Amino acid sequence: MAVRMNQPYPIIILPPDASSRVEQVEPMGTKDKFWFNHADGNLWLFKYNRPGHGDDWSEKIACEIAGILGLPHAYVELATFEGNRGVVSRNFTERGRFPLIHGNELLANIINPRYPKGQKRKVTEHTVQSVRHILDGAWITPRVLDDASAALAKEYADIAGIVSASDLFAGYLMLDALIGNTDRHHENWAIIQVGRQYCLAPTFDHASCLGFNLSDPERIDRMTPDRNRSVETFADKATSKLYLTGADKPLTPLAAFAEATKDRPTARRTWIDRLRRIVDKDFWAIVDRVPTELMSKPARDFAFALLRVNRDRIVRLEH
Repeated sequence: MAVRMNQPYPIIILPPDASSRVEQVEPMGTKDKFWFNHADGNLWLFKYNRPGHGDDWSEKIACEIAGILGLPHAYVELATFEGNRGVVSRNFTERGRFPLIHGNELLANIINPRYPKGQKRKVTEHTVQSVRHILDGAWITPRVLDDASAALAKEYADIAGIVSASDLFAGYLMLDALIGNTDRHHENWAIIQVGRQYCLAPTFDHASCLGFNLSDPERIDRMTPDRNRSVETFADKATSKLYLTGADKPLTPLAAFAEATKDRPTARRTWIDRLRRIVDKDFWAIVDRVPTELMSKPARDFAFALLRVNRDRIVRLEH
């Protein structure tokens, strides 16, 4: 997979005054970021890379993969601001017109008023079962949007076999299992209120994936045949931020997807069938478009190998 066949993704260079065009504060998450008014008339969020990490290319690759899976997702582009690497992501609530209610607020308001909504680590109450209970509520109607939200509704094409918000969320969990996303915490999923209706928000914030924080020597080391230091063993160690009820250790992303679909064979089959249609050259075409100045060859090779390993493991759930 050494031949480059596609044009690199563009890198948007933000103007020096971008950070002064702030309309709202973004309190969620741990990364430095700011909102700004884009020339296209939309509100966009710039997120800085963490030092020594590939947050920009990992989030861009995840965005592109979500797209070919047909998942509603945050729209992301590579960017720089004052020489700092990062990404820009377009606001999907139409400049805040439609309120976004994050998972931690939902879990506290609907499941348990004592839910630790301000806690960031080891939130054992953040279970697959609790999330499904919320999303299966009759007041959650995915893809049922007012005419006024046409720009948002176009992200939600009807998917045969996906009949509820929790079925759609299962697709988000399959994406996590595919890219090895380890950051599906309770502020990284949400619902959008549209008038008197609600829908599951597009999937967002996927930077913690694809070995984004490894060094190149470690990537090269893991690409060797050593069974104890392989891509497979790296995939084994991925943990989500979701738990089983009563468990004190988080599920792997693959186990979270399996749990979310264990009694929903149609949803599981629907998402796996979509994944099965993505072949190696499709993955490579997405990874290879990252500019070489942002993503090294070892990072590229490792990400591609991890996608192949994870895809095969997901597909085997059908057997």
